[in-house]
Parts: sequence; C-alpha cells; structure tokens
Amino acid sequence: MNKLGGRRHVAARGRRSKKRFVLVGSAFLIAILGGVALIPGGPRTTAVALVKYRECFTSPAPADSNNATVGFGDSITLGRSNAFTHLGASDSYFDVLGCDPNSGINYVANEGVKGNTTEQMLQRLDSDVIALHPRQVLVIGGTNDILRAPDLPTIRNLNEMKDRLVAASITPVFGLLPPNNGKAQETKALNAEITSWAKRERVQLIDYWTPLSDASGHYRPGFGQDDGVHPSVDGAHIMAQVAQSVLATYRLASTASAPAGK
Repeated sequence: MNKLGGRRHVAARGRRSKKRFVLVGSAFLIAILGGVALIPGGPRTTAVALVKYRECFTSPAPADSNNATVGFGDSITLGRSNAFTHLGASDSYFDVLGCDPNSGINYVANEGVKGNTTEQMLQRLDSDVIALHPRQVLVIGGTNDILRAPDLPTIRNLNEMKDRLVAASITPVFGLLPPNNGKAQETKALNAEITSWAKRERVQLIDYWTPLSDASGHYRPGFGQDDGVHPSVDGAHIMAQVAQSVLATYRLASTASAPAGK
C-alpha cells in the first residue's frame, strides 16, 4: 500500500471509530436517562421532560415580562430536581406549572430549598426572590415548621414575607400545605390558621390541601410519595392545575376591576 492509500485507510478507520464512540456514548446517555425515569421512587426528572421543556429551564423569562413568576418554598416546591444540571422535576408543582405554555405564567426561577422552615425562607427572601424582581411569587411554607420546629411563629413569618414582597411591588400568592400523612392533624390545623390569616390580610390563597387529601387528612391514593410528605408526580400535576385555575381567575378579576384606560 502506498503512503497516500495508507493515510486514507487510517483516516477512514479514525472516522469509523469516532462514529462508533459517538453512537455508543449517545446510547449510554439515553439508557441512563431512560433508566432514571423508570426507577420507582427515584429521581423524577425524565429525558422526555427535559427535552420538552428545555427552553423553560435554559432560557427563563425576563423578570419584567408579563406574569413573571418565582416559586418559593421548601422541597414541595423544589421537587426532585436534577442536582447536576439543576433542571426541573416532574414532581414539582411549580416546574409543571411554569413550563406549561398554557399556564398563563412566565417561569423565572424555582427557589425551593429542601428542608427549609418559614424562618429560613424569610432569611433568604431578599437574595433569592426579591433580587430577581419578578411580578409575582407563589409561596408554600410551613411543612418543615411542623416536622422540625413546631414552636416557630409560622403565621408571623408568612406575614413578614407578604409585607416585604408587597413593599417590593411583587404580588405574593400563598398556598395551603398539601397533606402530611405523619402529621395530618397538625397540617390541617396550620392550614386553618393560614386560611384565617389570608382572609384577614386579604392575601391571595391557593388551596392545595382539599384536592389532595382524603377524609383523614392523608394523601389520596396515588397523590403522595412513599414518605407521605411530598406529592407524587400525579399530585404535583393536580397542584399545578389548581394553581393555574386560581391564577387565571385572579388575573381576570384584577383586569375587570382595573380603571378604564389603564
């Protein structure tokens, strides 16, 4: 074989090797992502969701866009997001809601933090939420107060969040806690307090409790994860649907009550 033929042979072999490497690597990545999606109780971020909603997470809405919205809370808001890529999770009601093109909100950021109490949420409100200057914030807090710090002044903390958000010209929308199978009565009692506070302060409130809970205050079958604390994928979708419905009514009511020409 002459030198030219040898170089061509080596180059062709190199291209075939590179092609095989790319194919094997792609198949391996697909297998991992697909396997993760199918593991019962495992991380709920799926390859399909990441592809379908990629623009939501890689190109979030500008904070000054119409209905620019931040989700704020604990792991119920966060969901089991991908810790490596920080992309969204299908058991996060906020990611499901924010990445639905028909939801009526524009996704800015999911600022849920696992394990946060309302006191910890209050401590990071300025840096994690107000600094983003969104138009509105969906807040769910109190589950970890019940689980870890029952003596915290939960309602006072929620009220201070509300005052600071309103002072920053950000509309707060609070939510009732979803069920907690291990602390059903405590959750029900705190939700009653949140409801009374919201009425007193004229705070917009979304009821996530009622559609997810049974008569005993536990998750309805299929709507909670095995830990009895977090909503399942189906439960998160129910929460997103409820939020979408309430927010649509709220926007319509706000528009209807606005002065003519505004």
